[in-house]
Amino acid sequence: MRCFITDQLCTWFNGCIGPYIGISFNTTFHETIAMTPSEVAYARKPPVITMFLLGETRLEAVQRELVHWDEDLGKLKYHL
Repeated sequence: MRCFITDQLCTWFNGCIGPYIGISFNTTFHETIAMTPSEVAYARKPPVITMFLLGETRLEAVQRELVHWDEDLGKLKYHL
């Protein structure tokens, strides 16, 4: 997928969510291979991406980034 969107990564879906799509694809179970693509590549289960809870960090910049990340993940799940 990356080869199709690399030139326009930051214009895809009106934002920079190309990497999120890659994470979602690589950590989703695929029946054909009976595991995730991440397991095939790294020989271990992929990390679990959890939702951010407000107040988990004291740094405002980190909190803004994590809130933005959660919003993007929500949009991605909705569209996929």
